[in-house]
Amino acid sequence: MASIRLWFKVFLILSILMFSLNHYGEGKEKRVETTKTIIVKSSYTMFILGEKWAETFVKKRKNTSIQVTVGGNAVGIAALINDTTHIALASRMMKTRERNEIASKGWKLLEYKVALDKLSVYVNAKNPVQMLTLDQLDQIYTARITNWEEVGGNIGKIKTYGRENSSGTFSISFKEIFLYLYNKKELGSKTHP
Repeated sequence: MASIRLWFKVFLILSILMFSLNHYGEGKEKRVETTKTIIVKSSYTMFILGEKWAETFVKKRKNTSIQVTVGGNAVGIAALINDTTHIALASRMMKTRERNEIASKGWKLLEYKVALDKLSVYVNAKNPVQMLTLDQLDQIYTARITNWEEVGGNIGKIKTYGRENSSGTFSISFKEIFLYLYNKKELGSKTHP
C-alpha cells in the first residue's frame, strides 16, 4: 500500500511538473510577439507632425513600428486607395472621385481634421507696397493686375510665386478658399505659382 502511495505521489509530482513545463513553454511563446509595422504616407505639410505622432505612439506600444514617408497628398491618397499604406496624412480633404474609389472596395473611410492651414502673402522687403487688399490680391493672382505700379508700387512686372499646382495647400487653401470663394475665379495663365 505504501508503494502505491509513493508511486501516486511521484506520478502526481511528475504530472504537475510536466503541466508546469508545458504551461511555461506556452507562456513564453505568447510573450514573444512580432513587431507590427504601420505604414504612413504623408503630404509635405503634415510630415513633421506625422513623425512626432509616430514617435509618441511607438513609445506607448513597444511592439509597433511606424514608417512615415513623404510624397504629397496625391501619393498618400493613391497609396490608401491601392492598399499600400495604412494611413494617409493629407493637407486637403479627399476628392469625390477618391472617396468613390474607396467606397467601391467596400472599405469604411475615416477622416479626421487635425490642423488648419494658415496662409500668408509676402512682398519683397525692398518693395514700397506695404499692404494689399483682398481685391488687389484677387486681381494679381488672376492676372488682371500685372504691374506693381497698379497697386501703388514702382514700375515693374509682378511675378507670383507659391506652392506647386499639385500641392494641397495651393490647390485647396489658396486657390479654392481665397481665389475661388472670394471672387469665383480661376488663376490667370500668366501667373507662376
